Amino acid sequence: MNMQSLKELIQKESKKITLFIIFFLMIIVTFFNCITAKKEANYTAQTTFYHIEQILNENQKDLNKQKKEYRQTCIDNAQAVAYSLQENPDALYNIDELKKIAQYVEVDEIHIFNKQGVIISGTHPEYYGYSFDSGKQLSFFKPLLSNQNLQLTQKIMENTASHIKMQYSALWSENKEFIVQVGMNHENASKATKKNQLSYLFLVNKLSTRYFQKKQLLLLLHL
Repeated sequence: MNMQSLKELIQKESKKITLFIIFFLMIIVTFFNCITAKKEANYTAQTTFYHIEQILNENQKDLNKQKKEYRQTCIDNAQAVAYSLQENPDALYNIDELKKIAQYVEVDEIHIFNKQGVIISGTHPEYYGYSFDSGKQLSFFKPLLSNQNLQLTQKIMENTASHIKMQYSALWSENKEFIVQVGMNHENASKATKKNQLSYLFLVNKLSTRYFQKKQLLLLLHL
């Protein structure tokens, strides 16, 4: 083999080795880029879910606080009505006056129960005669008959008489002569608790997921 042939052979083999080295290095670089991207994606995911968890925890605390404050508002409404009727006994059986009080306190219904738990007055005469034994919804307030210190707020459910979704709160008047129950229809009760809706939490979760997906796409494009 002459020098020219040997030189050509060496050059040919050198090219093969060079291409192999380049190809091998490209595999290594790609491999490490994938590892780096995966680590960054995992870190992004962990960070995102951590933030979601923190948001959920904070919103749960806010939700519990709002529920407590709303329940107190319902009780305050019932107390305001009871106080007004105790101070103005003539309004106790006056439907027009009761409706004015309901409008002022911003409730939809007022019902007055006697000491036996029977509705004897209120803004809705069609409910007169119903008692705490008239149905499941009304029976929720029956413990008031054995404990005059109770202040009860019921979750939204169908009322006994009309099967309309309502939320009721009830308590005794300060002089313990009658029980006042105030009610809000489903729409108004929902408006009052609108800030407590969990749809916001799901929205936060959805936005965070979109952020994570966008981050992954950017990482893939960077490879």
